[in-house]
Amino acid sequence: MFKETGIVSLEELKEKNLLPPENIMMEKFVPFVECVENIPCNPCSSSCPTGAIRKDKITDIPRVEWDKCIACLKCVASCPGLAIFLAKIEGDKAKIYLPHEMLPVPQKGDSVTLLDREGKAVGKGEVFFVMRYPDKTNVVGVSVPKDLVWSVRAIRAEVRE
Repeated sequence: MFKETGIVSLEELKEKNLLPPENIMMEKFVPFVECVENIPCNPCSSSCPTGAIRKDKITDIPRVEWDKCIACLKCVASCPGLAIFLAKIEGDKAKIYLPHEMLPVPQKGDSVTLLDREGKAVGKGEVFFVMRYPDKTNVVGVSVPKDLVWSVRAIRAEVRE
């Protein structure tokens, strides 16, 4: 389906066993890599200081050992495909770290529009974290309703005057 639409579906991610178990997500932030193609790319695995993301060959789909992750966010900022996210479930909310390359870059406390894989608005969220990387992908942390943890993949920030 991805080859036809250009959008990775939740079903494809489940089939490839790329999503972390929810019980682990209730304990800590865990990465998940929505990279489904065997392409020569490895910034995620080479940037990971603990070896939590591994690729035996440069063309392998990245595999995550969730217990090794220290949530340093280096993989999120380094992925050229903007395909890595970290999430944690906290009661009826989830917190998600997302790559963000659009302007404006939001600020902590901002309300943002939550976007799904197709770029469609699915709700509102609040920014709890912003890490700016000079000349690299920024990382934004957003609090979202728990039921959107598998849907939200980008945000739209409002332009400040």
